[in-house]
Amino acid sequence: MEICLDGQIIYKQNEPIKDQFTFATILQIVSGTGTTGFKGYIINASVNLPIPGATITTTPPSKTAITNSEGFYEIIQIPTAIYTIQITAPGFIPQSIPNYQVDTGITHNLSIPLQPQP
Repeated sequence: MEICLDGQIIYKQNEPIKDQFTFATILQIVSGTGTTGFKGYIINASVNLPIPGATITTTPPSKTAITNSEGFYEIIQIPTAIYTIQITAPGFIPQSIPNYQVDTGITHNLSIPLQPQP
């Protein structure tokens, strides 16, 4: 913290450099982007079995994963942000999860049940 305070005093006349000595800027430099993500399983809500071939898409930015034969997916190395997550699979009702926050340094576990189409 002392380095941040010293930097703000030394560079008080140079706003762009002074801003580099704030906690938020230093945290961004240290943690960077691409250190967060989420993973989990997509399952059939009726019978609790995995759904292979389900598509999981984040927006923004758009990144896509497809579940394996065990219904497992993983989306990693994405920036810390608030995402909308969309899940689709043939024969199932699509699902959307708005405002899903992912935090730096954490891989969130997000398993999602899908309802079969009637």
